[in-house]
Parts: sequence; structure tokens; C-alpha cells
Amino acid sequence: MIGREGTPVVFNLGILPRVEFVMDLVGTRPLAPESDEARYSIRDTDVFFKFLLLKGVLQDESGPSVALETGPLTPELYGEMGLGYSANLIFSERVGWLIMHLNNTAEWSRKRFELTWANSLITEFHFSETAWPVTELLWEREIKTGESVYSLLAGLIWSAGEGLDFDAAGLIASEDGKPAFGARFGLTWAFHAFGEEEEEGEERATR
Repeated sequence: MIGREGTPVVFNLGILPRVEFVMDLVGTRPLAPESDEARYSIRDTDVFFKFLLLKGVLQDESGPSVALETGPLTPELYGEMGLGYSANLIFSERVGWLIMHLNNTAEWSRKRFELTWANSLITEFHFSETAWPVTELLWEREIKTGESVYSLLAGLIWSAGEGLDFDAAGLIASEDGKPAFGARFGLTWAFHAFGEEEEEGEERATR
């Protein structure tokens, strides 16, 4: 759900052909420093494996690219304990300068193992190789309570050099009928660590 303050961190490592190891976390700061729970925490932690199921346009072949990202939601630091699980089936397609990623995610929470379902459509408008706009439409629903989140994110990605991208975006959302707003800033740093360099593939990581 929306509303946590913090900076998302994503670590991707290619470990086998068509397989990536993925770790996510969000560092948060207390909203009320004078409260008893005023402490920094690490939330939204997980350990995933991403499998490229079908090579397609993102690998310079015909047809959609299909990937599965799945794994456990791990215990948070000063947050929710226990284990959850997430599975995300991703379809990616390119039509000229337009690149689209459709995420279909089932997630079971840590505490009660309750199911949340989410769909998001990410679009990248590659008018230029230097900078290009992106959008994300998200719908998320907690199955047991019926609470829903709708959000729209719009931003810009700037390629500063080989393997280094910066991004900035604004977010508007409705969480169970309550409005929410936010801004995001980030960077993506990709480099060749070991082994033979693989052909380019996969979609930009999204959270």
C-alpha cells in the first residue's frame, strides 16, 4: 500500500543465463520523531529470483518478452515479522518507440498470509536514447478486506552514460478512497561483474 516514506533500493544480479537474483528494501524514517516508535527501519524486504521465460522484443527477437519474478517476503527490521510470498508474471512488448510492461502480481502478506492482487502497466516512450518519459498505472486490491489502491505515476528517465540512468517522477493515488501524493527520485547503475557478457534483456525493475 502507498503511504510509507523511504527510499526503495533494488539489487539485481545475473547468476545464470535467463536468471537474476533480486533483493528489495525500503529504508524509512519516523513520521513522528517524538513518539515511542521513533526509529529508522527497513521495510518491504524480499528476496526474489527472476526467470526469463520467453525471449522476445527486449532481446531483439519477435513477439513479447515474458518473465516471472518470485520469492519470499522476508522479515522487516522494526516492522512486520514472519514470511510472505510474491509472484509477478511480466509481459513486455515494443511497438516502435513505445515499450510496455504489464505486471500481474499475487502477494501473500507476512503476518496473516492474506492475498493482495495487483496489476500495473508501465509505458516507456523512447523518443530519444538520452531522455524519455515513463508512466505507470496501478490497481491493487486486498482480497479479504476489499481495500483498493489506484495510482498514476509519471516521470522521466535520463541516461547519463553507459550503464547509468537517473529518474524522477510524481505520483497521485487513491488508497481506499483517500487521496495520496508523492515524488520519487532514483538511479540505476548497471555494470558487468563477471563471466561472459550476456545479451541485453529484461524489463526495467518496477516497484
